[in-house]
Amino acid sequence: ELQVLSHSFNGMLDLIQKRDASLIDARDTLEQRVKERTGELLRAKDEAERANLAKSTFLANMSHEIRTPMNAILGYAQILRDQELNAQQKRSVVAIDDSGHHLMTLINSILDISKIESGREDLAQTAFDLGSLLESVKTMFIDRCQRKALGLNITAELAGNSIVGDENKLRQVLINLVG
Repeated sequence: ELQVLSHSFNGMLDLIQKRDASLIDARDTLEQRVKERTGELLRAKDEAERANLAKSTFLANMSHEIRTPMNAILGYAQILRDQELNAQQKRSVVAIDDSGHHLMTLINSILDISKIESGREDLAQTAFDLGSLLESVKTMFIDRCQRKALGLNITAELAGNSIVGDENKLRQVLINLVG
């Protein structure tokens, strides 16, 4: 009987040793895979950081390239605004000026993309006239609507009163909606 127990014990000991060896092999394999994946992730992170730097450089260069002619357009629009113009010409110059200023705001927003990506984008809290903002948006689109035989009517109960918020972001939303 002792021999049977000894034989059973030795069999169990062999099974335990085999299981331990199997666990050690599995652990070693997992550790190797973790090292490989960590290396892959570090390489991907480095590549993403290089791409982000290239994007930021591109945006800064494009911003400069766009700002230069945009400043000229806005300057000439201001010169035209100071001239004696008929009502249609005046509306056209106002539309050019408003659109140009909106484009400059968009350029600034594009440059703030790093803030957006990091979740640090803040909304401005300034007082502005909603009626003036709506009239500005309407001026940008009225000629296009007339050419397409569309009506455009923008009104606000708060016209003439100041409200507090981010005027540029609201302008951008309204332009997207009307467009």
